[in-house]
Amino acid sequence: MISESDKNEILLKYSGNTSDEVFNYLRRHYPKKVTNSVHLNVEYIIIDDRIVRLGSKKELVSRLFNELESLDKFQNIDTSVIRRTIKMYLDFLMLK
Repeated sequence: MISESDKNEILLKYSGNTSDEVFNYLRRHYPKKVTNSVHLNVEYIIIDDRIVRLGSKKELVSRLFNELESLDKFQNIDTSVIRRTIKMYLDFLMLK
């Protein structure tokens, strides 16, 4: 579980230049999943029917942006706002 101070730190870092609509879409469609094994816990999300491990933030931002940019509902939102919102979402996922 993410602490309140970590949550506030992330929100402060990304304040003013994100979209609640995009963030909520990401939360609903790309939740974090965890596979537990004896030696390792693997955290991942599923993008385009593929398992993608949480790790390289740059790669994940690119993949998620490619998924979102084609959606009509986000055509009116600036590209930089979408990318920044994705980064904020990934920061939340990687802290949990």
